[in-house]
Amino acid sequence: MISVKVSSAGPLVLLAFMLVGCGHQLMAQSVSFSELNYHSDDVRDSGDWIELYNFGNNPELLTGWYLKDGNPSNRWNMPPGTTLQPGAYLVISTDIVKFSSEFPGVSNVIGQPDFRFSNSGERITLYNAADVVVASMEYADSLPWQEGSDGHGRTLEVVDPRGDLDDPQNWFDGCMFGSPGRAYTPCDPPLVFSEINYNSPAEPNSADWLELHNRSGSSINLGNWVLKDQRDTNLFVIPAGTVLAAGDYLVLARNLAQFQSVHPSVSNVIGSFGFNFSGNGELIRLFQPSGAIAFSVIYNDDPPWPKPPDGFGPTLELLDPSGHMNRHYNWFDGCPLGSPGQAFDPWCWATAVSEAQALSVNWGLSPQGISVEWPHSQSGSLQLFDLLGREQGRTALQPGGMGRIDMSHLPAGVYLFRVNTEGRTTVLSERLYWPGVQAGFSR
Repeated sequence: MISVKVSSAGPLVLLAFMLVGCGHQLMAQSVSFSELNYHSDDVRDSGDWIELYNFGNNPELLTGWYLKDGNPSNRWNMPPGTTLQPGAYLVISTDIVKFSSEFPGVSNVIGQPDFRFSNSGERITLYNAADVVVASMEYADSLPWQEGSDGHGRTLEVVDPRGDLDDPQNWFDGCMFGSPGRAYTPCDPPLVFSEINYNSPAEPNSADWLELHNRSGSSINLGNWVLKDQRDTNLFVIPAGTVLAAGDYLVLARNLAQFQSVHPSVSNVIGSFGFNFSGNGELIRLFQPSGAIAFSVIYNDDPPWPKPPDGFGPTLELLDPSGHMNRHYNWFDGCPLGSPGQAFDPWCWATAVSEAQALSVNWGLSPQGISVEWPHSQSGSLQLFDLLGREQGRTALQPGGMGRIDMSHLPAGVYLFRVNTEGRTTVLSERLYWPGVQAGFSR
């Protein structure tokens, strides 16, 4: 008997009823698809595989269950005696040899179907022994589905295994190379793209550039690594001997002379790479000398992605290196003209506020949140927003008084606040990094 043991568990006990497009009624069930690898990187090729997850309280005997893809003649039967324990994960691999070469430590894997999953998208369905649909998903390789899983090193990870598996918003492209056989955990990449300047203002124009950040505890030898955009023929080979120390930043500039004319004090920069990043959004990739992909990001310039980086001066800054890399909420509009070669400065916006604005309102941060002194004779209001434009707090401002908004319950990140007069004229509009005081910033 094959018995898959628990690799991680959570208190997921709710059973779901769903209807799927193939016309079968989904039974009350506790087994779902949780991860899909349908298109591996060409060099680090683990083959196609799909992950099952038992979110119920009872073991599931999978004898007689079978998997089908979009071709009606393709069917693969689960090995008799296979049992999926509560909270356990099970990988079904179409190529055990390739999978094991990339994930030698993953033992909760079975296979192998004699068919692959389509690189362009299709329906995958799991049936039980009574020919009833247990789980079904129809994915695609284009928007609104996340595109980072289409040969760019990432996999599709489910948000809620009990939710609608046909809903692209219920999936995200996860960490590089996936997390087969276990629960998804936030990524911890050693090297990230931390800032992107893809469309400079007309003046001053630094041309396109990309910032790398070594988050690991060791130096990374980047010699002969290759930067590419979505075209394989657009490439820049990082010079041999380029070493990025632990914690450091490195800027790759399209036009080195043009970059240095705008940022003359930045010395940790190399170039030129001779091709543009698209002003409409695109894929950017970094490859190791072996040709294996090391990191990838797909950005966009359309809402809900931040609009200011699209030619208005600020750059696109990464909010959380452990977050969902290709989701708009993990990027924000950074400093005017950017902060190349260094960590983001959360107070860089203050230098762009006019003296008249700065003198009209005094504000600061405490461990509890933001406070504003209001010296004006008319009433006003203080509003706080997150980077998605959702209001997180509001308070009235009385003449000669002070207004406060509690932020102690909010997660770390960048927020926007706005001070309005009674007639709704904006007196001051700025951004702040929270928690500012704990991070060592003050105004």
